[in-house]
Amino acid sequence: MPFRELKGQGLKDVLEGIVTFWEAMPSVESALSLIACEDAPSVDEFLALFDGPVNIDLESERVWPMPTLPDVRV
Repeated sequence: MPFRELKGQGLKDVLEGIVTFWEAMPSVESALSLIACEDAPSVDEFLALFDGPVNIDLESERVWPMPTLPDVRV
């Protein structure tokens, strides 16, 4: 639903959500301090790391032969 169509409580909820999001944003000074840092990732590098699927290689998945699980009876 477009924002211009919101009225009453719906509009109030959206505006409160924006305020909450804005408070969680880093300060301008913090963001600008990263520009001079050579180790800071570019936007594309950041998105590749944090916006993609999580792929975790567990050590137990790299063991061969696969270890047997203990027999657990309930």
